[in-house]
Amino acid sequence: MTTKNEIADSEEIFNRAMIRANRAMFTIQMQVRRIGSSEPEDSSFLGRRIADFEFLVVAATRLRRAGNLAKKAQETNGEIANALSAFDKALPELKKLRDIAEHIDEYSVDDGWDKSIERQYLENFAVTNGGKTFTWLDCSIHVDELSDACLDLYRAVKGAKEQVEAG
Repeated sequence: MTTKNEIADSEEIFNRAMIRANRAMFTIQMQVRRIGSSEPEDSSFLGRRIADFEFLVVAATRLRRAGNLAKKAQETNGEIANALSAFDKALPELKKLRDIAEHIDEYSVDDGWDKSIERQYLENFAVTNGGKTFTWLDCSIHVDELSDACLDLYRAVKGAKEQVEAG
């Protein structure tokens, strides 16, 4: 265990990153499954898939943060940076959706950072492609594309960790 003033080594960084990446991937897989299934609460909660999508956005953001943590290890030689870049390219709307959802209290009174977002449209969701594409505030994310991008990033973090462990 490091003291507050010690710098974490690559193995510790990757261990922490993998704990977070594993948790995020399990959550992502669970949310993707829920979005594609019928759940008991569907009869009483019409927004269940939207809620599951919002949790999916949070989980994908947490996976990205785990990747960003892994990038801090010196041995990655840009592999993680490249994986993060590919992730961001595949999901360009993810950060915006996460930011708005997490700061909905501010956006609800037109006080959000992104002034193009109008409070009147905060509840306008569209679910298309058999429940696989979610559109909110002119941002669309397809569940399968999100899942694929997350899996690619997860594999990159895991592969880099295995390289560090192999020495």
